[in-house]
Amino acid sequence: MINTVFLTQSETLSLFIGSAKANFIGADIRRKAEEANQGISVSSLLIKSGDLSGFNEYCEYVMRRSDVNVILFCESGLVDLVSRFSNSFFIVETENYNSEMNIQNYLRKITAKAIKLFLFYLEIHSEEKGRRLLNLPTRNFDAPEMQRLIDLFAIVDVDGDFKSALEALLGLLRERQRPKRSKDANKEIFVVDDGPKFFIYGLERHARPDDASPPHDMRCRTDAHFRFGGRFDERRHFNVSRETGTIGGELQNCHDGTTAFAAATHLNVFPNDFA
Repeated sequence: MINTVFLTQSETLSLFIGSAKANFIGADIRRKAEEANQGISVSSLLIKSGDLSGFNEYCEYVMRRSDVNVILFCESGLVDLVSRFSNSFFIVETENYNSEMNIQNYLRKITAKAIKLFLFYLEIHSEEKGRRLLNLPTRNFDAPEMQRLIDLFAIVDVDGDFKSALEALLGLLRERQRPKRSKDANKEIFVVDDGPKFFIYGLERHARPDDASPPHDMRCRTDAHFRFGGRFDERRHFNVSRETGTIGGELQNCHDGTTAFAAATHLNVFPNDFA
């Protein structure tokens, strides 16, 4: 399910979205979503005076859903309030709505390209070969391609070359995949950063990232469930190691600090960088 959420300062727009449901989504977009086994639901969040309590309540709700992917349409006047969530959600900046605009035309214009791009992304993220690259811990995977990937999704430019840029970055990350070369290593395939640290997306589901507050905030928690809008199993983590020997020292954590670790054969690092 694609949950299409509109963050707006306009009560008129918020009320219309609540009554129209998904009727303003073009038939061709709904058909493409159905072909991808994705339904489309719509909702709005009315944000006044920078109050994000409604947004935080929405985050709590959507984290309880295991079947929801999230695209946020955010008016320009609100982007700064939620831009820090761009690793979690697929965020598209929209023109501020005003009463002189035709609501149907406004909504159709801003949704058509964006939902198509989101479907393109979800197709990649839904496959294991895509998830093991896209879900890499953004703070601890040291590579220029990672920063470029973060920049690409910072606020998605629906009129740019998003598709080709994403495919090019994934191609560069695929080139970083290889087995360890040590004599006693098996043939598991790792994604290797500039450290070099070796990352493999484990299949084990024996833990979840900590979410106690403090020190964790809402972004720590949403980053543990979503990557660029695509839902993933928050119980899975990356096993991070060196080519030989042990790994330890300081890693970046999910709330922009560092955490020290004793030397070990590997570290469990979740996509949100909790380790």
